[in-house]
Amino acid sequence: MPHHPAICHSGVLGIELSCSWVAPSESETVRSRTRARASMEVGGLDSEGRQFKNADEMWTEHVGDPTKKTEWYSQGVGYWEGVEASVDGVLGGYGHLSDADIKGSEAFLSILLSERFPKASAATSQRHLVALGTLSLSFCVNNIYIYIYIYIYIHIYTCVCVCARARARASKSQAELSY
Repeated sequence: MPHHPAICHSGVLGIELSCSWVAPSESETVRSRTRARASMEVGGLDSEGRQFKNADEMWTEHVGDPTKKTEWYSQGVGYWEGVEASVDGVLGGYGHLSDADIKGSEAFLSILLSERFPKASAATSQRHLVALGTLSLSFCVNNIYIYIYIYIYIHIYTCVCVCARARARASKSQAELSY
């Protein structure tokens, strides 16, 4: 089976993330579609606001014949080819974190961390740290971890998008070979 690799490298932290996508076999694809069909028997709207009874009806409308299918996938590939291969490009121009973003992320991560590590959060909430003229060590350490989490999350998200782009190109070339 052919592997389709994608690698992202971060020079700041020296982190290299890699993934390799293997094309699924025909039987795996059929099993996956069967499971997905069973779980997707609810109605909804497509990205253009049209109402559909279920996912099958939507897909029949969008990719019912080979011409529509090729057009639909080409639009997706075309979109990602037009996006700059950077954090800012993948995040739609939101690659820079403002103070409001950081504070919101800090609050969100605090909730997650307190749920994940309840003993640690209970111990720190009972401590009263005082810092006169300087930042407390606890505050600095917590913020460093939050910035690292955010930084790693953005780079993993970028790698996932790069992997998706590699999969789309591989699927497109595989589809062209099968015609």
